Amino acid sequence: MKCQYRFKLNGKLTLSQFKPLNVRGLTYEFESDENRLVTHIRVTRPLHDRKEWPQYERSSEPGISYDLKLNDPRLPFVQFEMWSLEAALSLFSVDSIDSDYPEIEWLPENDAEKNAVEVSQFQMTPDNEFPPCPLSFDLMARTIIAANDLLEVELPMSFFRHGRIAYGERKYIEAIYQFYFMFETMFGNGKTGSKTIQNEFKKSTELRLAAEDSLKNTGDPFLSEDLANQVSEKFKGFDADRLIDYMVDLRGFLHHHTSKRKNMWHPSRQGAYNVDALMFGHVALKIFVGLLFKYVDDPKVVDQYRQTANSQVTG
Repeated sequence: MKCQYRFKLNGKLTLSQFKPLNVRGLTYEFESDENRLVTHIRVTRPLHDRKEWPQYERSSEPGISYDLKLNDPRLPFVQFEMWSLEAALSLFSVDSIDSDYPEIEWLPENDAEKNAVEVSQFQMTPDNEFPPCPLSFDLMARTIIAANDLLEVELPMSFFRHGRIAYGERKYIEAIYQFYFMFETMFGNGKTGSKTIQNEFKKSTELRLAAEDSLKNTGDPFLSEDLANQVSEKFKGFDADRLIDYMVDLRGFLHHHTSKRKNMWHPSRQGAYNVDALMFGHVALKIFVGLLFKYVDDPKVVDQYRQTANSQVTG
């Protein structure tokens, strides 16, 4: 039996030749599009131990019959190599290698293995994929009507927008930065030192309420149960003051880097900050909703929408 990992490569890398490379017991192969741009890296390794084959197990989660168990001790080491390649090949126009979510395929080498293996392919996916968001026409219309007035808060809302995009792209450190800039813009009052800005943040009733609400409601219908539990567990026992202190301290930690500390953050290991980015995003979302609906629910805006809608009906 062999196991093959298929990693998506993003960028403008081309190769003069496309042929397999055998190294450290692994076989590297490269896929390209019609323009010879490399699109994927495939890494294949032999499975000498039957214990490393994938298995189905009964699921304890309601509504799910079985869970797929990946018995793959080598995958993390292959991912480490992808991080190194991602960094080194940036010189040759590689933007990123999607090392966290490879496609995995098990390749039987005989009929006995083909009949015995329980699954042949699996796509690793993030557990925070968000579905399309439906929007009523009246809310769209009122947002357009309020657009000129919304310019007053366009900057902090833009930081939220960039944070949401970064989170969706699994750039969790960047998401934390963008959400923090929203807080700093609205509640920092021009202060920059950690202790000073913590004090400024705590003076804001709006930020404190958003923090308290986020701590009470850590669940999210779009999150996996496991990820929601991680958020709940990490911030168990926090109050608004402690969460504000934590967010300022974490942003300060991410703002600097040194090779002297073993636990320093790594730009390619963004998953370590998924839970933190979620909490930052929860707080930012509470604030954003308050900002937006202050304008779109303004009686003047609602009246203008009704007048416009009525005139279109009568016309």
